[in-house]
Amino acid sequence: MATKTSRGKRRDTPRSARTSLTHLTILDAFHGWVIPALTAPAGLLLYVLYNIELLDRAPAVIGLSLLTLATVLWAGLRSFISERTSTRLALLLAVYAIVWAATTSVPLLATIDPGAPLFTEQLREHDTTKLPLEGRTGNYRLVVQGAFGPSQTKSARQAHYRLALAVGDAPAQALEGDFTERYMQQRLGRRGSTTVRDVHTERQHDIQVAGDKPVSVTLSDIAPADTITSVTLQLYPDRFPMILFASFSLLLACGAVVIDAWRPRGESEGLLTTLTLATVLSIASLSLWGGPHPGFGQLAGYTLQGSVVGTILAMAVARLARPLVHRLPAAP
Repeated sequence: MATKTSRGKRRDTPRSARTSLTHLTILDAFHGWVIPALTAPAGLLLYVLYNIELLDRAPAVIGLSLLTLATVLWAGLRSFISERTSTRLALLLAVYAIVWAATTSVPLLATIDPGAPLFTEQLREHDTTKLPLEGRTGNYRLVVQGAFGPSQTKSARQAHYRLALAVGDAPAQALEGDFTERYMQQRLGRRGSTTVRDVHTERQHDIQVAGDKPVSVTLSDIAPADTITSVTLQLYPDRFPMILFASFSLLLACGAVVIDAWRPRGESEGLLTTLTLATVLSIASLSLWGGPHPGFGQLAGYTLQGSVVGTILAMAVARLARPLVHRLPAAP
């Protein structure tokens, strides 16, 4: 019996060693540059497919956004992908990662693709339409789309509109905006240049409805009237209220401060806090000012803006939280 047991132990030892080696190899791969090596080419492919018109705007921008979020989350937690990380700490980080991913991806997807409109109506000047919002309290987004008439001169044009939003018997609220059209020269390398039409014919207004009062919209003015052929209204529900997003973002930031405090000294201090603040500020900026159907340009612009502001804010948070960090419990 002793001989059999000894043989069994000798037989199990290589298997255990192979399992440990495989585990270490997987951890080392994910700690390395496997994630960005996969997400970067995938994002570039989405951008190319969109530009050659093989992929629509919404799925292309959504795909690139999710790839970016995955890369940012990996960068923030990368230093914990190690055999030295305890099982309890790994579980806590996994829970945080799930909450982080849900808090950032859900409002971002709702901003990029708001879904089908609740209401669509085409208006002429001085036309009035009633929005189907009686008894539907909540926040909504009213998208105004203008259509420029044909132009023979290809010169820059601008049109200003004014809407009157009336809720019950209360005084009407003015909603204003501009539609713009311009032509620019874009270089094509050695082959010269071509004329590119740049138009901004969508504007978004956030409205809040409370009670059972009727809601109506009047196109009170469009100037110059002969420039815009029609104005279309589209109504969307606000699927992820900003106050809810702000609350979850605050929880993410607090959790990031705690996790950064668990890092070894001198190893990417404050990294997750910086990335988290940059991400949530980018999403908030895109949601508030990126327009009803943001594309790659808006995504890149507001990501850069959020990164700069998030970095500055993270430095301030690190300075303020420094006395509290030393009182936090050690990493589990």
